[in-house]
Amino acid sequence: DGIKRLSIYQGYVHGIMLKWVAAVTVLLALIHTWIVFASIPMIMQPFNFLQGVTAFTGMIYAFLIISALYSLAADLSQGGAQLFLSQPISRVTYVLAWILASLGTPTLIFVLSIVLPIVVIDPSLLYLLSSSGLHLLILETLELSCFIFLVACVSKNRGATLLVGLLLFFILPFMIPLLLMMIYSPIGAQPMRDYLFEVYAVFYPFRYALISFGRNINSASYVGTTMLMLTTFALILFYSKRRLEVT
Repeated sequence: DGIKRLSIYQGYVHGIMLKWVAAVTVLLALIHTWIVFASIPMIMQPFNFLQGVTAFTGMIYAFLIISALYSLAADLSQGGAQLFLSQPISRVTYVLAWILASLGTPTLIFVLSIVLPIVVIDPSLLYLLSSSGLHLLILETLELSCFIFLVACVSKNRGATLLVGLLLFFILPFMIPLLLMMIYSPIGAQPMRDYLFEVYAVFYPFRYALISFGRNINSASYVGTTMLMLTTFALILFYSKRRLEVT
């Protein structure tokens, strides 16, 4: 019964997102298809060309999630949530529906928009995805998205959700490395700077791999990013069950 309610509400959430999800799906599919077709020689280079491609299209992926979470904040603040929560649907089911729609659907769209063109051209090229950093990009995006999701639930404010989303995805990933590169001391600040870059790698594993020219992410960073994402996800579920209120 709970799964049926979740499925019904999924339809409602996707109805809110339908127009711009469809537009972004077409856009990503066209971009990835064109790039893969036009750049096969470059893809075969040792430094995987797909990493640069996903760095660009990953921004579209991130913006799609931010837009979905903006809709979540609007739903919480403008009464849409109250309409459904007045029915026999739990707060956790409501939140899970939004998680699947705002994080799961964009992720599926993004992955398929990369994988399908490669499968059509030459399935043997799929091995290149392992070195493209795609898994790091998805891990990074979901980790940051969970935090933005929590902000949307707690604040129920569209402006705050949008601001935090833009800050985490489009400002801090570029500002922090620049600030770290400016750290300088006659005595030498290299050890401290290296440590701060390792911390940066936990929050932004894909960006770290990108600016370090493909340097491998150590296992501690993987664990740190995953634990951060799971902790935030647990906080979302806890808050939705205990504290979530709608206006």
